Amino acid sequence: MAGKTPKVSGLFIVVENVFDHVNNVNGLSLDGYHIFGHSAGGQFVQRMVAMKPQSRIKKAIAANAGTYSFMDEMVPYPYGLGGVNYNLQGAFAKHLVVLIGELDNNAQQGRLDQTVMAMEQGPNRLERGSKFFQASKTVAGNNGFDFNWQIQVVPDVGHEYKRMSEAAAKLL
Repeated sequence: MAGKTPKVSGLFIVVENVFDHVNNVNGLSLDGYHIFGHSAGGQFVQRMVAMKPQSRIKKAIAANAGTYSFMDEMVPYPYGLGGVNYNLQGAFAKHLVVLIGELDNNAQQGRLDQTVMAMEQGPNRLERGSKFFQASKTVAGNNGFDFNWQIQVVPDVGHEYKRMSEAAAKLL
């Protein structure tokens, strides 16, 4: 779908360029990479999957994101895809894991966006991640798209980068 692309989309190209650079400098011919982000990094990863599905990401893990870009063009970016370029079918074909900590259920953990639009996604990261995943699964099903995403709740973990990254490493 067409729309204006926010400045963050330029960062997606940087990730691809860094991958090319690492391949070139090291004489490698790798055809893809895994990407992990926690909190704001999780937001970045999820948005990269939605807005640059042609990237060479093999597996993307978005952990404990504060907000999500719901796969809905009627909701303005960054809370939805309104006004940005995206490809639902391509995004849903990517292997994305929405990784959320079972105890990341308190708005006081980390810096949590509490604007009206963010609060519509849920009162905390656990609920926001669950709601995002379910809404995305519904959109994919309604459009007849393959859905290669999964959700995983990490038991007894809150908004903790180290423990979430340990859980993510086990998924690779």
